[in-house]
Amino acid sequence: MSGRDRREERAAREIQEVAARAARRLDVLEWVILAVAAAAATAGGALVAWLLAGQLGVPFRTLWIVGSLVLFAVPGWLAIRR
Repeated sequence: MSGRDRREERAAREIQEVAARAARRLDVLEWVILAVAAAAATAGGALVAWLLAGQLGVPFRTLWIVGSLVLFAVPGWLAIRR
């Protein structure tokens, strides 16, 4: 193997390592965004339940669960559909 081939092989290995590191970071970022979205949906569902539970005569906890699922699932479905 010539010196040029070794340099190219070394450069290719370095590029693969950088790409693998970037992929791992993006994976972590994806999980962080998902966790923040779930927390926002939970808080939003609680707010909706607090505002509507008395008017609709539905238990707070039931409305909170349904509201949180709707606030998490609908935007997620729209994002996947795009």
